[in-house]
Amino acid sequence: MSRDYYGYISELHTAKSLGDLQATCDRVLQDIGIKYYKYEWQPSQYLIKSDVQRIVSCPVDWMCHYQEQNFSSIDPKVRFAQNSVMPILWTPTSKNMDGSVEEQRFWEHSIDFGLGYGATIPIRSRLGGSGMFCVALPTDRLDREETLKYLPQVEAMAFHLQSSVEQLIANNDHVVSRLTVRESEVVKWTAGGKTAGEISMILSVTEPTILFHLKNAKQKLNVINKHQLTARALALGML
Repeated sequence: MSRDYYGYISELHTAKSLGDLQATCDRVLQDIGIKYYKYEWQPSQYLIKSDVQRIVSCPVDWMCHYQEQNFSSIDPKVRFAQNSVMPILWTPTSKNMDGSVEEQRFWEHSIDFGLGYGATIPIRSRLGGSGMFCVALPTDRLDREETLKYLPQVEAMAFHLQSSVEQLIANNDHVVSRLTVRESEVVKWTAGGKTAGEISMILSVTEPTILFHLKNAKQKLNVINKHQLTARALALGML
């Protein structure tokens, strides 16, 4: 992985689809002994119009079982990723597997499917929402110890993957239209706490004109008030 690492990163950033991203992830992770992994990101609907982004290479029988058992509602890895920024390792004997009866049942089933060892890397995005990159580690101790050496690179790769997914969303026009120069000025002053009247004096235009630009900006960014407007514009790098 070390030899081709930057080549893999370049592939991630030039991917044209989630399928391209998965193909790259498959190659880079299989090179270090990781066969099964899961990437998932739920964008904040407050900031961006997009569905859950997901790349999964887990066994089909586990995926079916996961759905049948409604494990998404109790999966402790999901809760962990939502509330932490630190990576975590999980093993059949680790304290990470303590929890409610339902969570313990989840871990027991994971172990039965050969997914008792692994790591979860929480993901934070400039577009909001939470996500995670989970990898299942080899069950053989020696193989697992060898794979663990590459976890820092896997963690870095997870964030490059996230950046690539965000770029795909932008390229596919899921991100709303960009603001005009004047709209950006108005939103910038609004973010600074200025009222429409104050902005009209700063920009030497009428207050109705300022309100017109604010209305257009809110429509473009699909928000309903000025607080949401400034938050979303900042998150999307428009200011």
